Amino acid sequence: QLTARQRDLENQIARITEEKSLQDKSLEDARVRLAKAESQRDEALTRANDLKESVSELRQENRDIRDHFEHYQQRTAEDRQQEREQFRIVNQGLNDQIQDLQHRLAQTESRASELFDINAQLQRNADELKRANAALNSDLNAKMEDIQNLEHEYEEAVTRCREYQHKNEQLSENMAALTTQKADVDKQVAVLSHALETTKAELKTAQDKVAFLTDENKVILQEKAVIQGQFKQLQSSL
Repeated sequence: QLTARQRDLENQIARITEEKSLQDKSLEDARVRLAKAESQRDEALTRANDLKESVSELRQENRDIRDHFEHYQQRTAEDRQQEREQFRIVNQGLNDQIQDLQHRLAQTESRASELFDINAQLQRNADELKRANAALNSDLNAKMEDIQNLEHEYEEAVTRCREYQHKNEQLSENMAALTTQKADVDKQVAVLSHALETTKAELKTAQDKVAFLTDENKVILQEKAVIQGQFKQLQSSL
């Protein structure tokens, strides 16, 4: 009976040892899964931080573009207003001079028949007035050319404005895509966190079971030692 009891105990010890090996393997697998989950969690957090920095940079770039465009619009409007005022003043002066010259020319022509002796002088005056008128017309044409150039610059500014708006729309689309990616990353982080908690719970359960089996194994080893002592005593008495 003692021999049978000893074989049973040895079989139990072998089964317990095998179960302990399986538990150790499961514990090692759980540790590997835990390390992998922690690595995935760290990668996900790093990626989320990178996405947040990218979104912040895009928002700052968008604000800079908007501020630059508003400043450009304001400056263009002020320049055009100043040029219009200058053109109006110059044009008014030219018109006044032209009217005055035309009036003087009419008076000279009306007196030409009576003042034949001074016709040559008046003719010279008329020539000078014509040259002055030509110079004024040249200045006027130059101003008109400047106005056309300003209108061309305005059209180019409008074109650049549209390009900025298109770029702004693209930035908005990129921001929306990054927001969607961030939401996906947050979901992945939540899933990994849940898996990590589950793995920790499994690891705790396995550790508790290993501790329990270790204590039970100690008790069994003590019983085995007692039985082996009793068995030796029986062999000695026989």
